[in-house]
Amino acid sequence: KTIYIRTDAIGSANRELGMLLMRGFIYTLTELDRKPSTIIFMNDGVRLTVKGSESIENIRILEKAGVKILVCGTCLDYLNLTAELETGQISNMYDITEKFMNSPSVLTI
Repeated sequence: KTIYIRTDAIGSANRELGMLLMRGFIYTLTELDRKPSTIIFMNDGVRLTVKGSESIENIRILEKAGVKILVCGTCLDYLNLTAELETGQISNMYDITEKFMNSPSVLTI
């Protein structure tokens, strides 16, 4: 399974709650026996992979467990966050699209 994270918060009604839920979601992935094969971070989701993110350590745990972490390079550039990347592999639209097309299942958060 591939997980596509497009924002740094789950939901939009309450940003603080949404950010708490996202941290909880990523932490829970570290606790599950069955891990996703890939997590793709795009748009504001890339903020979870940069310096200052409260999810960095859990994303690193997932990466060490064999989960491929792909981070949109265009998104990092646009948000001026490239130099702040702490974990994951900078990727491009070609590789990301190929991963989506070859994944049997994509969960969008």
